[in-house]
Parts: sequence; structure tokens; C-alpha cells
Amino acid sequence: MKRLSVILLLAIAITSFCSCKKSYTCSYYSWGDYYEIEMKTHNRKNAEVLCLYQCNGSFDDGPYNCELK
Repeated sequence: MKRLSVILLLAIAITSFCSCKKSYTCSYYSWGDYYEIEMKTHNRKNAEVLCLYQCNGSFDDGPYNCELK
């Protein structure tokens, strides 16, 4: 029984420290062209920040139809 609990604790520790990344798609328009960029990050908040940064980098006046999927 003790061995089973050690195995379970080890499995929980491994999954909690897993650096698994989720895939998100940032889409936007720039000068009449449509772009989709795939991003892999740990959570949606990071993906939102990266997507807005990408959109703002493409336009002088801010994002234009910037969408995160």
C-alpha cells in the first residue's frame, strides 16, 4: 500500500511539472493580407499577450481584426 502511494505521488509530481504547451492560432489582417500564426504556450493568457504583441507590431495604429483561436 505504501508503494502505491509513493507511485501516485511521483505521478502527480511529474504531471504538475510537465512543460506541456497548448497550441493557439493568432489571426489578423495586415495591408490587406490575412495571416495566421500558430503559437505554443503554457496558457491562454500568454497566448493573448503574444497575439496582441504580434498584431501591434504589424500596425502603427494598433491591432486590426486580431483574433486568438
